[in-house]
Amino acid sequence: MSETLVINGMHCAACEKTIRRALTKEGVTVERISHEKGTATISGDAPRQRIATALAAKGYSLTEEKSRTARTNDVEQRILTNGFLALALLQRTDNKCDSFL
Repeated sequence: MSETLVINGMHCAACEKTIRRALTKEGVTVERISHEKGTATISGDAPRQRIATALAAKGYSLTEEKSRTARTNDVEQRILTNGFLALALLQRTDNKCDSFL
């Protein structure tokens, strides 16, 4: 049976390789891993605590999906807020340029 893990601290392809090795040593098959999504889809019989310990030894940690969703929502909110602020600044800049003409 496959399970998708959400892993904190995975930032690049080297992180993917490190995590794949750590999980393989625990008898887990890594089907997919993505540093962009921060996830690894695995199959195997290793207990979750053993997986968490193996990842912690390499500097990574498991996260519950709900927490990741909350972080994603927070990032999306920041992007929207920054976008609106940028538009407001552009509008303000456009108005100042018109007054000089």
